[in-house]
Amino acid sequence: MSDSEDGVRCWTKGSRLLLLGLVVFAASLLWGWPSYAQTSSTSAKPSPTSESGSIVYTPDTDPEVKLGKEAAQEDMKHLKLITSGPEYERLQKIGQELADVADRYPIPAIWGYPNFKPFKFSFYLVDDKDVNAYSYPGGFVFVDKGLMDFVHSDDELAAVLAHEMGHVMHHHILKLLHEQGKLQNILTPLQLAAIGMIIAGHFGDNSTAGAGFFLANGSQLYQIARINGYSVHAEEDADHYSILLLTHTHFDPAAMYTFMSRLANTETPQELGILRDHPPTPQRVEAAKNLLASLHIPLSITTADPTWRANVTDVKKGSGDLAQISVKGIVVCSVVGLDGESAHERAVALAAKLDQLLDSGLQAYEIHYAPNGEGIMLRNTLFLTNADAQAQGTSLEQLKQSLGNAIIQILQMRQIEFSN
Repeated sequence: MSDSEDGVRCWTKGSRLLLLGLVVFAASLLWGWPSYAQTSSTSAKPSPTSESGSIVYTPDTDPEVKLGKEAAQEDMKHLKLITSGPEYERLQKIGQELADVADRYPIPAIWGYPNFKPFKFSFYLVDDKDVNAYSYPGGFVFVDKGLMDFVHSDDELAAVLAHEMGHVMHHHILKLLHEQGKLQNILTPLQLAAIGMIIAGHFGDNSTAGAGFFLANGSQLYQIARINGYSVHAEEDADHYSILLLTHTHFDPAAMYTFMSRLANTETPQELGILRDHPPTPQRVEAAKNLLASLHIPLSITTADPTWRANVTDVKKGSGDLAQISVKGIVVCSVVGLDGESAHERAVALAAKLDQLLDSGLQAYEIHYAPNGEGIMLRNTLFLTNADAQAQGTSLEQLKQSLGNAIIQILQMRQIEFSN
């Protein structure tokens, strides 16, 4: 991409945010969001359904839906949307599956408004390489192509979409507008537009420090810090919502943890102070881990992120057949057929067991000889036998050493990726 093309692209992104801020600001003046707060209930109620059991969606005439639709339509004037193809179909399938669940299962808000309103969600795929997703009130969710490329599984994509749906279902922008309204006697329309830029909500990027250009007056720094604080709470609630929503689906809630862990490793640490509108990503990783633990949901990394699963490859060794087990390109071991199982069948079973062991915290010291000295065990599972050693022209001792080295390398790689 040329410098001029990159400049146009950056200008377009800035224009999108500024236009969004102006749309949000204008809508906040036209609609009485303070009354919305007064009518909010203390507990969510199930969505209304028709006699056939279908969901009765919030109508397009609803002020919240109108607000989001106007902002989304304005945004789409400046976007290149992808409207067909495998990734588009994938987004629609997973998004609508989650939407059906979100519109049926109230999830308590830890920040925002608790009114439970079923929305007819729409999902848009944006032809942009950024790892980004955002949403507007009323159920309008935008996902950049870069994010679709970044996720490692449908579970991780579901976690991101559920996060954005949390912003919608807990009415975060309305809450932010309500709080913003308390500052209207202090902030100018342009500054309020900049606040609109901040609350627009990108999923995992802290680039909104640029909004500080509009908000640099020292006397107003406390007010800015207040608004950014509200946005941090919104992000924390959306993460919380995502995990809880996924517990009502077949998607693995641990995918929020694996996605955020990998995202944290791609970010450059920044100290944005009062201009930080998202919690630090490592903090979000830890929060996800703690919530999963409190819900007794296993941290099954190999389920949420298939790139960590053990793979099986059939190989030839002399006149015999071997099947090789590897993780992330690291060869763990090779096995032969045994007790009526082919080498491939045995390796597949052992690979599945290895995934379980690694997810449950396998350590290198749990590699030991079987009590009868006829093989090598991982924890309580017999992995390698004398037959494996003989087929490879080596000894059990050498197999144990190579197996241990491989496990140590895998554990170190997992430690790097999932410790922030």
